[in-house]
Amino acid sequence: MADPIPIRPKDLPPAPSVPADAAIILDNGSTVQRATPGQIADTARPYASKADAETGADNAKVMTALRVKQALDSQATGKAMAAAVGIPGDASTMGTAPSTIFTDNGTAKEWFGEAGAAVVRLQQAVTWVTPQMFGYAGDFVADSATPIIAALAFLASVGGGKLFLPKGTYIVSTEIKIPSNVTVEGAGMLLTIIKGADTMPLADNVLTNSLNNRLSRTTYNDNIHITDLTVDGNWQVRAPTSEGNTFNQASCIKYSTVRNCSVKRVRAINGILHCIDIMASVYLNDGSTTAQPDGISYHCLIEDCIAENSSRDDGITTHNSGYIDIRRCQSYFDNALYTVGTNQNGVEVDDGSFKVTVEGCYAYGWAKGFQVKGHENARPAIDVLVSNCVAESCGYSFEAQHGAIGAGVARNVTFRDCISRNATTRAGYLAAMHLSDYTDVLVENFTIEGTSTVIAIRVSGPVPNLRINGVTFKDGTTLTGSTEGLIHIFAGVGALTVSVENVVCETPVGCPVVRYSSVSTIKRVKNIQATGTDAAVGCVWANINASDEISGILQTGFGGDIWSQGNSFLIGGNVSVSKGQRFDLSGTAAPEGSVNAPLGSIYRTTSGTAKLYIKATAPTANTGWVAVGTQT
Repeated sequence: MADPIPIRPKDLPPAPSVPADAAIILDNGSTVQRATPGQIADTARPYASKADAETGADNAKVMTALRVKQALDSQATGKAMAAAVGIPGDASTMGTAPSTIFTDNGTAKEWFGEAGAAVVRLQQAVTWVTPQMFGYAGDFVADSATPIIAALAFLASVGGGKLFLPKGTYIVSTEIKIPSNVTVEGAGMLLTIIKGADTMPLADNVLTNSLNNRLSRTTYNDNIHITDLTVDGNWQVRAPTSEGNTFNQASCIKYSTVRNCSVKRVRAINGILHCIDIMASVYLNDGSTTAQPDGISYHCLIEDCIAENSSRDDGITTHNSGYIDIRRCQSYFDNALYTVGTNQNGVEVDDGSFKVTVEGCYAYGWAKGFQVKGHENARPAIDVLVSNCVAESCGYSFEAQHGAIGAGVARNVTFRDCISRNATTRAGYLAAMHLSDYTDVLVENFTIEGTSTVIAIRVSGPVPNLRINGVTFKDGTTLTGSTEGLIHIFAGVGALTVSVENVVCETPVGCPVVRYSSVSTIKRVKNIQATGTDAAVGCVWANINASDEISGILQTGFGGDIWSQGNSFLIGGNVSVSKGQRFDLSGTAAPEGSVNAPLGSIYRTTSGTAKLYIKATAPTANTGWVAVGTQT
């Protein structure tokens, strides 16, 4: 045999490819073996395992594309984190579809699988969720109550956050209860709608706070905010008639025993009871005019909202709540749906409320546009300011009323810079303003627009220390005769002080501007400007008492400045009645037997031979006048 020819590896031809099972000589120093290319590569630079990729503990191993993806997923980065805060993405790149996020009793455990501590960190960080992340199909047809409730439960478990509702209509079959420190936000007032399902129980509110169990309690929800959406109570299907539903309290939005909560840029429509209500734990009508229920609500804001067409009661209301601001809201009632009821008000500050401000609001079509009140068997609202508000086409545009003045607790209401426009008979009511059974009421800069048979300010019950300062009648009235009055203090008001100052009628009127039907009421009348159309009536109609003060009556066209109720005579000329002092009076006939006045009063006749009279005797009778001469 010929000697073998030595062949060195470097002299061999190159292989076009290396098969995975190729045999490579391996000399370990004692034996010669074969190995595959993969074995040699793994020994020189091993590949990372899934566990190696997720923990990141070894920097000497090779990372494949799969291992890189697993590492990213384990840290909840990239598209996975984006999806966690509601940003749309490709579910296939996250390992789990968004519909299964947080399905383990409100936690994130099933989403990221084996991520462990990273999942806990994510759960604590995610405070912005949507119903779609909790299984909502997004067809806006199916009941969305379950995913919304699941989302709110998750937010409660992490201490609060925001539930964002993208554009669409969310039908809910059960009451949605919002936990503390949660904001429910829509895509816009007219873009996101939460609507009570046709089968929703009549007693269910659409939205309320989580602790509202309709029982007396002192446990509070705090920091709940509802913004930028519409809430539809759907009474037209749920309760198509108002009869038979007197035992439910269903509203579009009801806050019960809450603190530091708000409703902003929300349209609340078709509530069975109210559209928006802030209240204590329960309504309290126990016969006491001083008692408050448990759990008074505090420090709440209703701002830039619209309330429409509540079925049984008010558009926006408060009960047993304090430090409430209602600003720039609008409240509408469409009488084409059905005739408004006697207890339906655009904005109402009701039983037990205090420190409430209603500012820059508008009410249309209600029985009463803006009402401050208390039921006879309940504590009344106190310390209320209604400012820069407009009521249009309402029965009573503005009202402060309580049925238990003897308790002395109904007090401190101010109506400032408000407008009554085209007051219209609703539910038997008709007046620009109605006041009764309240103490310390101030009406300041009140404007009445629209010609009608409306009484501007109707005072039908005791209102101690009523001050009316600044009233403008823009368009006059069709009221005529001495039995009427634009500002009418009715009999029964009692021996109280009622002050009327700075009243201007811009068009002629056919009745007294101010009429005191209550004989014993102490009158303060000053600076009245008006043109009358009936010479048989006076500009002011009153029974003059020694304690009255009347001055500054600038009138033409009336029969006189004052018509004396008790004595049936007109007092003309520059009348000045000074409290406890003499009167300076004038009239068409002699005063003896017809004019009461304090001793020392002067009376001038204005027809026939002018004579001057002085009241010399009988200080409390209509006699004792002495003619002292003929005027020239």
